[in-house]
Amino acid sequence: MNRFAIHAGCNKFPGLPGHDLRGCLNDTLILDSALSSKLGEPGHRRMLHDASRQDFIMAMVECAAA
Repeated sequence: MNRFAIHAGCNKFPGLPGHDLRGCLNDTLILDSALSSKLGEPGHRRMLHDASRQDFIMAMVECAAA
């Protein structure tokens, strides 16, 4: 069975000026490291930083096609 990982961290929210976050990108790296150490490396991994909805959908399509 193939294993997939898509980690998305968004600090910037273009539709909500003044409501940006800090640290979400680092959280994706920490989560990836923690999951990899506990579960092993996934067969397919995508790290998305400040990605749009379309970027996330494309990442899911790419993983499904792999």
